[in-house]
Amino acid sequence: RPWPISFQDERPSSVASAGSSPVFGKDREAGVRLFRYRTQTRVMKISCSVPILTLNVKAELARLLPVLADRFEDVYIVDGNSTDGTREYAASLGVRVEKQFDHDRPDSRIADFTAARLRSFGFARHGWIFLVDADEMPAPELMARVERIVSEDARKTVHAFPRLAVMPDGRTVERAFFYTEFTMVRLFHRDAGLTLASDRHVHERFILPKGVALMRHREPFLHAWPEPAEFRQKLERYVSMEYAEWTGSFQS
Repeated sequence: RPWPISFQDERPSSVASAGSSPVFGKDREAGVRLFRYRTQTRVMKISCSVPILTLNVKAELARLLPVLADRFEDVYIVDGNSTDGTREYAASLGVRVEKQFDHDRPDSRIADFTAARLRSFGFARHGWIFLVDADEMPAPELMARVERIVSEDARKTVHAFPRLAVMPDGRTVERAFFYTEFTMVRLFHRDAGLTLASDRHVHERFILPKGVALMRHREPFLHAWPEPAEFRQKLERYVSMEYAEWTGSFQS
């Protein structure tokens, strides 16, 4: 499967030739034409909030935000005072910009992801909340699934979706020893009463109240993996945070 993904079920024939994948990547102009086409033809959006934690991810948002903003009523970023134009780019698309912190220190990294998630939920304008990371892209079938779930409005069921890794060269990894990768609950309604485990500061864990059901689906996120050096640096940071948590030496 190519990256970026293709919306072949909706695109007009003038957007791109058969077999190409024009959405916000290798063929940017075709992606922009597709975005304009879908913006002009789609009227109803999904009544759902989509918070995205960001820090200096303008390039990733250029692929993700036009797609999400076209499908959801309330898409917003919760930013750590980025300096690469992330906030300005989001605002240019009409995407709301909220702050991760109460201070204005530039390029502030998240030290406690649980606290950051909880803060992001507080900015939501809808009861349904759909969690997407900046380096992910929901597949078209996933967004169609989210639309059905929100329309059915079964508030005591929460939902998880798998991730497929996408290599820097655009290849999607169809099979891997760590599949199926369900990271955490991704779609829920506030009325479900979910909470986040307070002892987790990285790789957050939801706690489901009694009477709330978890449903796992097959429709995937496509997760863009960075180049090996950047990937290793990212893993080392997360491992160090996990170790500090395990040893009781974590400091927010």
